[in-house]
Amino acid sequence: MVQPVALLALSEGSPVITIVRWIILAAVFAIAWTLFKFGDLAITHPLTVGWRTFWRTREGGVVVGEAVSLERTGADDVVTVIQFHDQHGAVRHFRSRFRSTRTGYAIGDRMRVSFDPRAPEDAQVLQNTSTLLGSLLLGLALMVLAGLIVQGLWRGAFSLG
Repeated sequence: MVQPVALLALSEGSPVITIVRWIILAAVFAIAWTLFKFGDLAITHPLTVGWRTFWRTREGGVVVGEAVSLERTGADDVVTVIQFHDQHGAVRHFRSRFRSTRTGYAIGDRMRVSFDPRAPEDAQVLQNTSTLLGSLLLGLALMVLAGLIVQGLWRGAFSLG
């Protein structure tokens, strides 16, 4: 049987096949690394927010705040201005950290606010714990998936030969 010349050039052990294998392995490793880093971020965010909230709750820096105005920051961007009273009764204001085309709060809405009692200007709206738990679980799943991919690379499951 006569084989085309192009197939003869790409026989097993040829430099082109070796380069293609390395490119595919590098791509699979890059996917695993990306999944790992997204998993890392998804885990560290809820842990950081949870630790900050725990510390601020212990120090008395969690109160009920109220949305007092909505400010336009761009053509379609809106931030919420939130008012709360610190531990000394002083009225404090802060702007939400996220801009969006629609805000999650209406004027007069109440929400839990977390602030540093030593620096009340460092305030933020407390996030829902189910959102943090979901992020934590997603991060764990991404890291496990990345680990399975790396284990597959180690055992040769992604080789072409």
